[in-house]
This record gives sequence, structure tokens and C-alpha cells, in this order.
Amino acid sequence: MKMLIKKEFIVCIVIVVAIVIGDIFLQKYTKESLNLINEKLFYIKEDLKKEEELKKEEINKKVGEINKEWDKRFNILTCLLEHNELEKVKTQLVSITAGLEIDDKEYVYEELNKTIYILEHIRDKESFRIDNIF
Repeated sequence: MKMLIKKEFIVCIVIVVAIVIGDIFLQKYTKESLNLINEKLFYIKEDLKKEEELKKEEINKKVGEINKEWDKRFNILTCLLEHNELEKVKTQLVSITAGLEIDDKEYVYEELNKTIYILEHIRDKESFRIDNIF
């Protein structure tokens, strides 16, 4: 009887350890992905602040790279995070592209701020903290 309880206890410990290790790797991937996109958006935002005139081609290229990076990471992130939150980011990226097409610098700046806010919200929401557990 005691041997059976020991085996069950060991199996439970192994499962819990595997879940914790998996969660650590997934949290790292999520944080890395969100920080990468956030950083790239921040640089575009800084470029918009500096420039008197909107350099449409250069910024379009950077936003295109962000879209490609987001699409690449989106498939894995959908397994980890709420689809609604991820779709908000994609919608914001499309809004930024639309703002660039109509040469509306203020609109693009506003949409960049919204996107950065959403990414920070997702990162904070998914972080392993006491207030997120309870």
C-alpha cells in the first residue's frame, strides 16, 4: 500500500514540475515576443516625433516588418493567450498601415500609442504575479 502511494506521489510531483517548467518557457516566449513588437513600435513612434514630414516608404517598410513578425509569432501565441487580445493588436497594426496610406501622422501616432498600450496590457495580464493568480 505504501509503495503505491509513493509511486502516485512521485508521478504527481513529476507532472507538477513538467507543468511549471513548460509554463516558464511559454512565459519567456510570450514576454520576448511582446517586447520585440513593442520595441519596434516604439522606434517608429520616436521616428514620427523627430520627423517634420512623414517618410511614408521608410515607415511602411518598418510596419511591414512588424506585421510579418507578428504573423510569424501569432500562431504560437494563439495557443497561449486569448484570441481577442491578439486580434486587437492585429487590428491596430492594420490601422497604422491605413493611417500611413492616407499620410495622417497624428492618426498613426495615436494608433501606435494604442498598440503599445495593448501589448503592455497583454504582457502585464499574462505575467506570473500574485495579483494575477488571485
